[in-house]
Amino acid sequence: MLVFSLTYFGIRISANASMILGAIEITIILALSITMIVAVGTHNDLKTFTLAYSAESGLGGLTGIFQGLVFAFLAFVGFETAAPLGEETHNPKRNIPRAIVFSAIAIGLLYTLAAFAGVNGWGIPNIQGYAASAAPWADLAKKYWGTVGPVIISFAILNSALGNGNAGINATSRVAYAMGRIGTLPRAFARLSPYRTPSVAIIVHNVAALVIAIGLGLLFGVTTAFGLIGTILTLGLLILYFASCVSAFVFYRRERPQDFRVFQHVIVPVIPAIILLFVFASQIYPLPPYPLNLSVPVLVVWIVLGILYLLYLNRTNPKGLERGKDVFLEDLEPEPKNLLSALE
Repeated sequence: MLVFSLTYFGIRISANASMILGAIEITIILALSITMIVAVGTHNDLKTFTLAYSAESGLGGLTGIFQGLVFAFLAFVGFETAAPLGEETHNPKRNIPRAIVFSAIAIGLLYTLAAFAGVNGWGIPNIQGYAASAAPWADLAKKYWGTVGPVIISFAILNSALGNGNAGINATSRVAYAMGRIGTLPRAFARLSPYRTPSVAIIVHNVAALVIAIGLGLLFGVTTAFGLIGTILTLGLLILYFASCVSAFVFYRRERPQDFRVFQHVIVPVIPAIILLFVFASQIYPLPPYPLNLSVPVLVVWIVLGILYLLYLNRTNPKGLERGKDVFLEDLEPEPKNLLSALE
């Protein structure tokens, strides 16, 4: 109900809530990370930034890294959610790229620091216990902050869940609203509340999230349900990110050949595309145990349904599909010549 209220009663309230919730979470994680690094002192092991402790299951230890990267991608999900808010942003062609790039850099640095602190704070000789713990950071907080530590970390986790739900619904509801406006989703999704928010899209997202989360939680248990949902979401995003790498080349080669650059639009996208392929492959082979092995079939069914719906729209609403490339309203701002100019 709280997430619904934040997203329904205006983007300003929602955006301010996101900033406050994010600041609280970052402050707590940063404070505990610094506490652990200082407490461990000279025993902090910089070899954690190498393959020295990676499982030797192939490719010189890289297989373990690729398998673990699924959690890194799951943690990073959301840095791109600023893009759907373009119509509600002042100077979007400048501010949206800044928000996406700077948030990705900032959260990457925070994750790196926190991961380094967590591993060394737990103790590398006993690191198996980190993976076995139901709440490793609550255990770390108790170890370094005493009995109040788990309470603070639990508050940070609840705060994070609220912030993630708020940001996620803001992004998906704007996409659904834009699709409803051009007719690629039912027109009801284009309805606005008195607070100028996409009311139908917000309600549908909230209800769907509750049904899926509670249903899978009752069926498989909370932890397993979280893992299954996270795996499906992350594998889908890996495909999306891979498609983005490919589209950078296709778009500039076909639509803006005058701006095409081999380094920017071929070499740079190829590097993450190759990494993404290895990460995706490591998640499906060897096949994970039940019910996590359901993630790929669910994803395949979802993609097939999407293709079928695309074919249906191509027959019934080809103009709507054509307008898909203009899914957000035009504005009078000039298009940035490149990413660097947008970040200045």
